Amino acid sequence: ALDRRFYRERYNAQQLLREMVEEIRAAASLDAIAPRVIARIEAALHPEFAALMVREAHASSYRALTIAPASAAVRDLSTDSKLMAVFRTLGKPLSVSLTESSWLKQQLPHEETEFLRNSKIELLVPVSLSAEGRDALLALGAKRSEEPYSSEDQELLSAIAAGLALLLERPSTVAPAKGFEECPKCGTCYDSGVGHCPVEGAKLTPAPMPRLLAARYQLEKRLGQGGMGKVYKALDKALERAVAVKLIRDDLIANSEVAERFRREARSAAAFAHPNLVTVHDFGVDGERRAFLVMEFLEGNTLRGVLLAEGKMALDRVLRILRYVCAAMGAAHQRQLIHRDLKPENIFLVRDGAGETAKVLDFGIAKFLPQAVNAHQATIDHIDSGSMEESASGLTTPGLLVGTPYYMSPEQLRGGLVQPGWDIWALSIIAFEMLTGAYPFDAKNLSECHRSILAGIFTPVSAKVADAPKAWQSFFDSAFNGDPLRRPKSMAAWFEQLEHCVSSTS
Repeated sequence: ALDRRFYRERYNAQQLLREMVEEIRAAASLDAIAPRVIARIEAALHPEFAALMVREAHASSYRALTIAPASAAVRDLSTDSKLMAVFRTLGKPLSVSLTESSWLKQQLPHEETEFLRNSKIELLVPVSLSAEGRDALLALGAKRSEEPYSSEDQELLSAIAAGLALLLERPSTVAPAKGFEECPKCGTCYDSGVGHCPVEGAKLTPAPMPRLLAARYQLEKRLGQGGMGKVYKALDKALERAVAVKLIRDDLIANSEVAERFRREARSAAAFAHPNLVTVHDFGVDGERRAFLVMEFLEGNTLRGVLLAEGKMALDRVLRILRYVCAAMGAAHQRQLIHRDLKPENIFLVRDGAGETAKVLDFGIAKFLPQAVNAHQATIDHIDSGSMEESASGLTTPGLLVGTPYYMSPEQLRGGLVQPGWDIWALSIIAFEMLTGAYPFDAKNLSECHRSILAGIFTPVSAKVADAPKAWQSFFDSAFNGDPLRRPKSMAAWFEQLEHCVSSTS
């Protein structure tokens, strides 16, 4: 079975690259096809990164024209380096091996071997290495499988490079980046100049940014918006699949330091995979401050949307959904990763053939936000039914460092050290809402809510569900205890107590 899987994946990768050769022959220009080529190489061979490096006429270095994934980065390559001299002389793919006995290491000065180690380039493939005019090369990082690049890999990459070489001198057909327009009612995105939505008839709202992100993700429809930004359904033009793109508000990426922190936290979130976490395919900063996340596109609704539509939920459904959430968060806590912003808006209920599955959104992203603009200025998020972002009347605080005030534990409100208990407290509030259809703390305004949380005073369960078993009240007395040492210590312990509480008839 393993052999069959290996050869099937190998065959699929080779087919993907061969098809790319045919597409290049029909392309109008290098700039137009480059993002798709690089994305296909990354999808087929799974390198840590793949980049097309271009040197403009008379320039002194090769710079990345396009790179995949967008979250990756590759340093400029100097045309005057010994490495490039060796590469031009060979005129064929060069495997960058820097072991003590490798011939390449013996040819290069120490500063260049250090540069290569830091850049993590594993393979260079020439596109065109002319002394004058525009030229280019492909640069690939190591395969994630840790396999070496095979001779067949290199032959297919050389065929792709040969096709790209024919496009080098053709003028670019890529239109200059410009803003787009979106319908304020249905959220559909249009290129500038349309004026009115042909479906809704509404006057379109201009968006002062390109519709195509990272030369790859074309925004199609706004799904929702909240304190952190907007979420769009988008087309991944390289892989021809629907994705969800979350655009972080420009004012939250205040400078290059915050942008780098966003990259670091997004990389950490993307590296943690679990069946009950939404998959992060890619992330990056397009321009200097337009940060974005690319996630799997899901069909369904947020837990908030369901609560608004249905109120309290059936007990078996409550347990099923929270079992999924606890599985994801328990695995995260074992790796010392804390969500910090659990709320019904960040639990997405996916409809599939097997029924309903829950996935946690925005894992680890709240943490990169800069310290607060105004920690008491709550905003109301909204969402269209069936999409992937915050839903109606979910309260969030723009600019707040670590979450949503209405779901913060006393320790979080006091600015204590980050701990798993923050997520457990938030999930207790969510469980109360699912079982009773109501928020547990006095929430006439944020200040009163905070006082109730800090005092551990919550609405008795019987005030919302008259016939609720006494075990429900006992469970929440424990979950909302003012002393964190007397609350459940882990997601597993919390869920075990919830199961006992829900199954009790007294």
